[in-house]
Amino acid sequence: PDLRRHILLPGPCPAPSFFEGYDLTICSYDTLRRHQITLGKVPWSIVLCDEAQYVKNPTTGRTTALKALKADMSLALTGTPVENGLSELWCIFDFVRPGLLGSLKEFRQNWETPIVRAGSEDDRATASRALLGQIRHNYLRRLKEDVLELPDKHENELICDLSPFQMELYADVIHEAREGGRGKMLAALQKLLMICAYPWGLNGSLVPNDGDPGIQCPKLAHLLSLLDTIKGRGEKVLIFLDRIRVQYALQEMIWNRYGISPSVLNGDMTFGRQQAVKVFNGSSGFNVMILSPKVGGTGLNITSANHVIHYMRPWNPAIENQATDRTYRIGQEKEVTVYTITSQHPEFKSVELVLNELLEQKRGLAKDVLIPSAQLSVSEQELMAGIFGLST
Repeated sequence: PDLRRHILLPGPCPAPSFFEGYDLTICSYDTLRRHQITLGKVPWSIVLCDEAQYVKNPTTGRTTALKALKADMSLALTGTPVENGLSELWCIFDFVRPGLLGSLKEFRQNWETPIVRAGSEDDRATASRALLGQIRHNYLRRLKEDVLELPDKHENELICDLSPFQMELYADVIHEAREGGRGKMLAALQKLLMICAYPWGLNGSLVPNDGDPGIQCPKLAHLLSLLDTIKGRGEKVLIFLDRIRVQYALQEMIWNRYGISPSVLNGDMTFGRQQAVKVFNGSSGFNVMILSPKVGGTGLNITSANHVIHYMRPWNPAIENQATDRTYRIGQEKEVTVYTITSQHPEFKSVELVLNELLEQKRGLAKDVLIPSAQLSVSEQELMAGIFGLST
């Protein structure tokens, strides 16, 4: 509290001597990029780079401005040091310890290529251990379960059958896909997922007008039943799914059923996310927020909710874990319950069951710091193989 701190906002930048009157200066990466000439003249004692994955690309203006700062010590914090490729790890270390991993060309030759192109798992593991040995004195990895005393987290998978209405739609899409070959099968994946979660979405509809939608879509009935229970406890819940059309349909249903209009955080909402979270956290009693998994993946602290429902699961277990962690983090005082709702077909594996199995296979890899999180994603080919019996 006694630190003299300055928050550098967009707009004119003070002279370099101005910052000598403060112990701590905070600014965004884009503000740094705009004022890099001035900030590059300041003799900083420490430069601390939070959410360092935002400067993972060595050719961007953000990264160039950051690495041009003069500092006695550089530190980086990130929960995702490798998202798309190992060169991102090099870029972060080139900021923290320039030269430790050589030039980018040397890094690719000495480390990245042997790991990525390893002929066997043993060869890959050997190359990975060598790289970890090279950097081991320069990074500290903290796992939540190792260092935090958080309340328990419970994971529940709820299974429901497709309704006759859904099975008829499902059979039509499967038949059309098999008749049309691999291209049709690829296009069928998203249709099948929509049929399981919200069959009216195939025709562009929002809230169905005829009858009880829960009868035609048991998965939706399970969701509403969960919300009834959570409301009875006076607690809060986050619902994750990436289909914008379904997000707004759920928003309308929740308004009609409970008299509350949940905030929807997705790619359409480019401003006001933190304010929406602040209002949600500050509200009392039952409340709901609907989010896209990637939007909810970083930078949001929503510990006032202690229930998480992954209604339509992302195809990457790392993204799903990050979304859940919006609630399961420092500040959470209640036990957290995480739900997945899976629609099954009585005659064969549904697309959601296949996706669940593939996600579980990849979940263990999510703890490997050198595996790019993008490589954890379930591929369309893997999903098609599980549904149609194709070879990958």
